[in-house]
Amino acid sequence: MEIPHIIFLTYSNFSERDYIRYGIEIFKDNRYNITIFNVAEIVIPMRRENIENNNVSLHVEHIDSLENFSDLVQQHSGSVYISLMGFSLGILPLYRILSQNKCKYGAIYTNAIPLLHKSNNYFIKTINRFKLFTFKRLYYHIKKQLYIKSSLTRAFDFVIVGGEKSLLNIENINHKTMVVFTHTMDYDLFLNSSSYIANEDYFVFLDEYTPYHPDWGLFNIDNSKIADSYYGKMNSFFEKLEKKYHKKIIICAHPRADYTKIGDVWKGREIVYSQTLSYVKNAFACITHASTSTNFAVLFKKPVIFVTMYELKDIYDHYIYAVAKALNSDVLQLETFNIDNNIVMNPDLSVYYEYKIAYIKTISSEEKYIWDIFIDKYLKEKYAEKQINE
Repeated sequence: MEIPHIIFLTYSNFSERDYIRYGIEIFKDNRYNITIFNVAEIVIPMRRENIENNNVSLHVEHIDSLENFSDLVQQHSGSVYISLMGFSLGILPLYRILSQNKCKYGAIYTNAIPLLHKSNNYFIKTINRFKLFTFKRLYYHIKKQLYIKSSLTRAFDFVIVGGEKSLLNIENINHKTMVVFTHTMDYDLFLNSSSYIANEDYFVFLDEYTPYHPDWGLFNIDNSKIADSYYGKMNSFFEKLEKKYHKKIIICAHPRADYTKIGDVWKGREIVYSQTLSYVKNAFACITHASTSTNFAVLFKKPVIFVTMYELKDIYDHYIYAVAKALNSDVLQLETFNIDNNIVMNPDLSVYYEYKIAYIKTISSEEKYIWDIFIDKYLKEKYAEKQINE
């Protein structure tokens, strides 16, 4: 069977964490050669400062123009391209080049998240949609549709999906597109964990590096201005929770957080990096805004306490309330919440199961790593079929 070259398309620095998440060792064990095409300088030029440092043993091409991209695509004839970037307008010129060169390409859509319509009133929903309208959005929408309708981009050859709701996020497919049912990347880590649960006496906070997350810069949002009030309110809540339940709170740092640079914002609390699964697994309960690591709480059937504050109202509340609603949970408003009130610590496991099927893993997907499933279902099947036809 022919062994194609695998090329990942990304606009982020390919980190050691990505090396694991995207199954590089699994591909290597199956004799596939891997290259990373980092197209940040084409898609998001402002990310240039973030793409120079690469700590993984892979060949990474930093591509600064469409002409350069086109040349490299022609040099890698017969490769399979896996996009980590979805189907936004800025990426379509790259897909057009892949289409023109008749490359096999697809995208990964495993991480669906709940969405919330705050009102069932048709008039209010219409007004809210109107508020979001701009001529720039209309221009992008029309241009995107023209790309699709004029066949400047060919439909994806494959898409890799997770829970049932991830199917709602997919664009650029047709009847020829192979849908490969897998699960979220969190589930890969879950598969690799032991069954033993210690049930220790602590809470975990699923950190999202909210005031300083680098992705806010993509939307020209400076959340650092809320840092003092954000950490002040979170620490005040933590102190009350610790006093009420006599349990410490451990901070499971976001993978892109660097608390060594911003001081002791968590008031001496323990901060752990790259160990979220094991800490959630053994925790008494989890605290979050709307972290995707909530998946671990669902998988290990842990109680989840959702919290928000006025500073998050315009930038994040809709996600917080959406995830909480999907898990049939309340959201604590930190400015008005009374710690003497009862906090529900008994999750509805039937709701957790429904959430798992909708957002983490379908019933029919295999209990195997994402990339093992992809290799078996798409690469081996398609290229064996190609060899037979030739």
